[in-house]
Amino acid sequence: MKKILLVCTGNTCRSSMAQGILTQILARQGFSDQVQVASAGTHTVFGLPASPEAVRVLREIWNLDLSRHQSTPLSSELVAATDLILTLSAEHRDYLLSLVPEVADKTFVLSDFAGAGGRGVSDPIGSGPDEYRRVAEEIAGYLEQASPRIIEFLGLKGDV
Repeated sequence: MKKILLVCTGNTCRSSMAQGILTQILARQGFSDQVQVASAGTHTVFGLPASPEAVRVLREIWNLDLSRHQSTPLSSELVAATDLILTLSAEHRDYLLSLVPEVADKTFVLSDFAGAGGRGVSDPIGSGPDEYRRVAEEIAGYLEQASPRIIEFLGLKGDV
């Protein structure tokens, strides 16, 4: 089983939403039995729930349930056990690589991996539902764009 890790700051907004969305995309493409998608935060503690806005937006738009999400701190063990790491900003990638530089060949900023460039996805924490919706749609767009590259990078087999 291949493992993908999505990384942001607190693991209560961006990376938790990305985890749910990417899990759904890969399941739709028939790869759910080949890939495990997880998320973590660079500056968080264990067990925080997803933000209420993230839970609401994913339920409304993608019929995904984030209500059981619990934050996970980024660790070198988690990183070592992962095949592909996608960060939600360049700062997250830089931070991760300052801790574990040997994973540079499998660590990318999501927007870059999707071919869109840029510094990543802005943090909606403290914003209202409209900003969470905008961020979730931006993440979903990047993940849809990146899915062929994710499949190729991980060497997944099946009908795409």
